[in-house]
Order: sequence, then C-alpha cells, then structure tokens
Amino acid sequence: VTFPDVLEGPATISGMMDHAESRNSVSAMLIDSEHSYTFTGDLNGSGDLAITVKSGEHVWAPGSTWTTTGWSPTETYDLVLDVARGAKLSFHGLVQETQGAHTWCSGAGIIKNGGGICELTADYTPIYNPDRRSNRGYRAVTAVNGGVLMVNNTSGSGVSPKSSVEVNHGATLSGNGAIGVGGSSALVVVNPGGRINPGDGIGTLTFRDGLKLNDGARMLFEIGEQADLLKITGGTFQGSSKRSVVVTIKDLGGVKAGRSYNLIDFTGASFIDVDANDFRLDKSQNFQGTFHLVGTRLQFSVFAPRLTPETPPAMPPAPVPVPAPVLSADRQRPKTYYAWAGSRGGEWDDPANWKGSRVPNDKEVEWVQYEFKNPRTISGVQVYWFANGGDRRVPKSWRVLYRYKGGWRPAQALGTYPLELDQFNEVQFKPFETDRVRLEARLQPGISAGIQEWRLLP
Repeated sequence: VTFPDVLEGPATISGMMDHAESRNSVSAMLIDSEHSYTFTGDLNGSGDLAITVKSGEHVWAPGSTWTTTGWSPTETYDLVLDVARGAKLSFHGLVQETQGAHTWCSGAGIIKNGGGICELTADYTPIYNPDRRSNRGYRAVTAVNGGVLMVNNTSGSGVSPKSSVEVNHGATLSGNGAIGVGGSSALVVVNPGGRINPGDGIGTLTFRDGLKLNDGARMLFEIGEQADLLKITGGTFQGSSKRSVVVTIKDLGGVKAGRSYNLIDFTGASFIDVDANDFRLDKSQNFQGTFHLVGTRLQFSVFAPRLTPETPPAMPPAPVPVPAPVLSADRQRPKTYYAWAGSRGGEWDDPANWKGSRVPNDKEVEWVQYEFKNPRTISGVQVYWFANGGDRRVPKSWRVLYRYKGGWRPAQALGTYPLELDQFNEVQFKPFETDRVRLEARLQPGISAGIQEWRLLP
C-alpha cells in the first residue's frame, strides 16, 4: 500500500483494519510524503509487515496495533521499519501476538533498518505475562540494524519484556525511556559497531534486564551543565574486558576541567568484567579526561581542553550480510498494489480515498451460482437469508450477475436489493437468457452469512 505526497497538509487516516476472513492482509506500507500521515486503527497479518518511510515525519497513533494472527510460509512475523535518513516514524502503538501464537511460531519481532529515526513510546507491560500462554507482547528480537531507534516510553517497558534487544553495526539505541521490567527477557546486547546514546538531548535511558557490551561496542554521552545517564537497574551488566568499548563525550557547553560526570549507574544489577579500563575515550573531541568507577557508577572526569583533536577511532569491520532465503514459487503469496488518493486524510474503508476506489484488504466478495445444461430466461430471484443473530447475519450488500459472452454482466435490477430477515427478498430484472447465474454477497465485517433458499423466477 503506497501513501504518496498527495496531502494538502498533515492528515489522519482513520480506522485501519483487516477483516478476519479477508484473504488479503496488508504486508507492506510505503510512505513518501513531506506532509505528515497519522495512522489509526488495527492491522493483523500472517507474516511480516514492512513499513518503509522514504521522506517526512509520520505517526502510528497511540492505541493502534499490529498483531500477528496466522502462520506464514516465510515463518517470520516481524514489524520491519525501514526509515530513510532524514525521515522519522513515531510508532506509538503496540506489536502483539494473537493468543496461542507460541504453539505455531517463535514470535513476532521489531526490526529497525535504514538511516533515519524510529521512535517507540508505548508501554508493553499491560500485555506482558511471564507465562507465554498468556503473554500477548511480541517475543522475537528487537533488532536495530541502522539509524536510530529511540525508546521514549514514560511508563513500563518501551519494548516487549519478552524481547531481547540487539544493537548492530552502524545503528544507535537512544531515548529517555526504559526497557524491561526486571526479571524479564529484555537484555540489551550491543554488538561491534553498535552504539548506545542515552537521552533525547540530555536525558536518562534505563535498562531493567541488563546490558552486554561486546568487543567494539560504542557509547555516546552528551555533557554540559548536566550529562546523559545510562541506568542499569536489574539483570547483569557485562563489560567487554578488552578495553574495546569506545566512548564519545560530546560537549554541549559548560564542560570545565575538574568536573566529574556520572555516565553509567548500575546500582541494582549484578556485573561481570566491568572495569574502568574497558572504556576508551574517543580523542576526536575537544577535551581530555579519564574514566573511573565509584562504587557502581562509571564516572568521567575532565582534565583539560585537548589542543589538537585526533582522528576518531576506526569502526570495526561490518559483518557480511546474510542473504534472506528465497521462497520457492509455490510458497510465495500473490501481491496486489493499492495507493492512497485522499488529499485531506479520511477513513481507511472509504473507497473514495483510494486510487481506483480499491480499498486494501477489503473483505472479498463471496458468491454462489447456478449452472444449467441449456440456457434459460430469468426475470427475477428470491433469496431467504440465514441469520441467527450471532455469527451469521444478512450481508452488507448483494447483487446478481449472469454469464454473457464469456464474462459476467450485472443483472439490470428493476428495484433495490432488499436485506430483510425472516422472509424471501425478491428482486425483479429486465429478463435475460443465460446458462449461468451468480449471486454475489459482500459480507459485514467479521461476520459470515448464509442462504436458506435461493429461487429463480422465469
């Protein structure tokens, strides 16, 4: 589904939805607009949902969700956020798994790609349960592969407590939020070339389930009158033990010789291989200083201005990318393409807002037909709908078509198509002759329909 730059200004697309019976769910959204889109509603899927942001700043609204609901031939169930450099996606919603998903998949995840910024603000604790049978939060890894992933929740955990977090080469994890609930699975792992940058500006980032710094990890702290702070309040803090964690200290003004700043506070966490010598100062900045431990705090003390900044330390080599497996043709699902056309936003299910009036993942038309050995003339039909007030109701709409010269032609109705309960619904037509006649029904969202009897009138 494409969302081009057709807006007159910032706009909201309301009521995103996937019908439970739809054979067509949204698998990709491409946003390329300098005007801001805000998306509200709930999407479901069997497989990945890839959201690509080419330009602009866009929002997935609070309270809106994406839920893994069914098995996929790819056996991956990730929300893939590919945000281009200079663009931003604020994802205020939740990534969920349907009840019982643990019985048929290893879990949904979040993957951040691209050089831009993605922000997470939702609290996952209301849908988290240590027992996977009752847990609804996503369980696979939160992988930061490029750009910046900002965790800016104000309560609970900004990623699912069932998900570990991996910060990979060239990517940054930042924000003023918290990850994990303590005693859960949300360990943060920083791989070679990955970086932690607490705060959004000067701020504090909290890890409640531990941190592991692999050789070649990077950290960046902004200091001035105050300083960024990384708090590790639970789990295990594991250092690299090889003096290989490069720390960049960025001066925001107010840095003076003799001042000391708390950078990491791991009070409440156990720790392994944590030593001040693990951390190596990036000497490309404009002052000198040293790291030292004071109890369970890593401090940086400023010595003096650096007269000649050095070249920044080289990044470790990037890992060789592993190509994604290619599904055989018989396992690939067909794709259909849709484009938004409403210049002022609007409702997702309104055909007027879509190019060609084609609404994505709309519930497909259901049909039943009669076939005759010899052509016959038809001037009307009577339909008695089966509706039980529960999972079977009259359809949203219906119509009759007949076979004509190898195709299907709508019957020319001489009135409306009624939708009455407990009686035959009759429609008269301009008479036609055919060897096949079809009844099409567009069902109500989330509800099936049934036919008790369908009569043809000569």
